[in-house]
Amino acid sequence: MAKSSAPAEAVDRKTQTHGLLVRSASEVFSERGYHATRVSDNAERAGVGQGTFYRHFDDKRDVLDSVIAEAMSRLGTAFEDQNAPEKINDLAEYRARAVDIAAKVFDLIATEHRGLGFLLRELPSIDERALKGTAGLNALMHSVIEQYYRVGIERGYFRPDIDTDSAATAVLGLGLIAAWTILRNPTDVEFRRRYGDTVVEFIVRHAVNDPSQLT
Repeated sequence: MAKSSAPAEAVDRKTQTHGLLVRSASEVFSERGYHATRVSDNAERAGVGQGTFYRHFDDKRDVLDSVIAEAMSRLGTAFEDQNAPEKINDLAEYRARAVDIAAKVFDLIATEHRGLGFLLRELPSIDERALKGTAGLNALMHSVIEQYYRVGIERGYFRPDIDTDSAATAVLGLGLIAAWTILRNPTDVEFRRRYGDTVVEFIVRHAVNDPSQLT
């Protein structure tokens, strides 16, 4: 029995070490900056030797890809969690769902402000590959927002003449401004609540088909 479980245990240890190295890299990159961080810094923070690091990653650029991918995955999950715009029946439900999504994303940014702050600040200075690592999340968020607009149009509570692509892009821009503000002061819970509510009201008032629905 012990022999049959050994391969699985080895895989588990490898997976755990891989995750530990990614988390440690995120911490060290956030503290020292990508360019000043050495592989030895990452290995030391993870409590492993450099040989162990190189069994998982080619170099610090390689581990950065994993840091980006994991951060984007967590943001994407928060943004898309329980997302089902086709099940929204009226404007009140739309508002509630949008507020919930904003709160989850903003709270995650606040919780992970060090790692996400590093990514926003430094990715443009690293290389094009680093920036491309965020493209999937941008596309996902744009798609989700645009789908909400389309469902609103189909259900009749949003204007039919809305340019859903441009509207989704504008909402993403508002979210990016919020992200920078939250990163500067991640403990300001009241700002996150007020800004989320304001963004939702901006979306609704810009898009609503019948102003009487706002009362």
